[in-house]
Amino acid sequence: MSTLGHVRNRKTGHVLINQRRRQNGYASICLQIGNGKQVTFYVHILVADAFLPNPQGLPEVNHKNQDKMDPRLSNLERCNRRYNMTYGDIVDRIIAAQMDHSPEFICLETGMIYRNQSQAARELGIKSSNLNLVLNGKRKTTGGLHFAWLYQITEKLSFVS
Repeated sequence: MSTLGHVRNRKTGHVLINQRRRQNGYASICLQIGNGKQVTFYVHILVADAFLPNPQGLPEVNHKNQDKMDPRLSNLERCNRRYNMTYGDIVDRIIAAQMDHSPEFICLETGMIYRNQSQAARELGIKSSNLNLVLNGKRKTTGGLHFAWLYQITEKLSFVS
């Protein structure tokens, strides 16, 4: 095992190239253990267990750059479940994957386009829950501002050819 996520065969020293992307997006590798039994491992867990100290006994390993196929030691950090599940833009990516449209929205007063409700709320000094209510049509404004999904605005535009 290397800090770059390369797994070597103990007998031959050759780097194993049979890493695969699992359905959940993580790099994995199938290794023979003991009497020939094959076991699948996540590469980032192998790297963390080999090189990343865990004095606090944290149960999970986070990818700092949010790329599940990047198991380099410099990209990994130990963490708890809550930190891992709220790291970076993971919540927005999960929501965007469940939406049937693009997640961009616009502030009608400023013309600013946003992809992240939490970030927009912080920048504008408003509650993200109220912003969500406006975007879902359950409230007209928040902080005196109007918002709309960008896809709804573009659907209403008539293009002249």
